[in-house]
Amino acid sequence: YFLILGVLNSRRHPQLLTGRRDFAMLLVALSPLVVLPALAMVGISLATVGAAILAVAALILLLSPRRGTWVVYNMPSRTVRRAIGRVLRRLDLAHRPTRDGFVLEDGRAELRIGGFPLLRNASISLRGADEVLARRFETELAQVVAEFDAETSPMAVAMLLVATAML
Repeated sequence: YFLILGVLNSRRHPQLLTGRRDFAMLLVALSPLVVLPALAMVGISLATVGAAILAVAALILLLSPRRGTWVVYNMPSRTVRRAIGRVLRRLDLAHRPTRDGFVLEDGRAELRIGGFPLLRNASISLRGADEVLARRFETELAQVVAEFDAETSPMAVAMLLVATAML
């Protein structure tokens, strides 16, 4: 997981992932901590390995966030906030800023922005929007995020070093 985070945080441009994809990466990276001891207890066979893979896939499908959540890596929350403002203007959606994000003026949807400054990432949650608006927002957000340049943070280098040492 450190390797994945290090690579995501050392790219030339910020990286946008859906909440589901981000959760899946975390679960797949951490699943050997549970799966390998379980396989050692029950025995390793084609059937048990297949069952473990199916169990991890089922957990991803059942527990991962649904549509309307994203994570932007290697972009501070305040910059993500500016990018979202640009997206809302491009989509011609009347909005007003709030402490945690934005509210669409028609009151039908709310965007919340959270972040983890140490890793320079931000999480975005769109609540109350229909499927069409969520798709349009995601498409436009991906384009806007790609317009920004990113610098490799010291934390990204540290994660890559830790991952290399662990390997």
